Amino acid sequence: MASQNMFHDLYYHLVFVTKEREPCIRGPDEHRLLEAALDAKVNQLGAILLGFGTWLDHGHLLLRSKPSLAVSVLCGQLKGFSSRVWNLKHPEIRLEWCRGYYAATVNPTDHQGLLRYIRRQREHHMERMSIDRWEPGELLAMARTSASAQRSATELLAVAPS
Repeated sequence: MASQNMFHDLYYHLVFVTKEREPCIRGPDEHRLLEAALDAKVNQLGAILLGFGTWLDHGHLLLRSKPSLAVSVLCGQLKGFSSRVWNLKHPEIRLEWCRGYYAATVNPTDHQGLLRYIRRQREHHMERMSIDRWEPGELLAMARTSASAQRSATELLAVAPS
């Protein structure tokens, strides 16, 4: 990407996890809805969505962006817009993203392997062939811990004497 006397080639790998690891991204229709929403918002922000892949409770994105667009702003805009589009289309299955996100820079000359991995998310997870360096373990664990803590508190409240 070039703009007024500068050249930049910034690639980001982003991962968003559903709140409490809710498995709401169940099939190709849900995947396409999210991909269309994310692509529209990425373009509106002046970036380029190169790849998108989902599993039941998370989505991976590979995109190219300009240096003036902060990653935190990008992630907030993408998560907010995609969940809004989803919830208008599927009010019976609410999509909420967990508070955090995973973001890593990617070498522009070495992104093809990651792109293939992202596009084949469902196959990798179904075959239990995920690649650790591209699966943000800490974020996924944080979402899992948050979900467990929430469920435990709810269970305790259900049996507490009134």
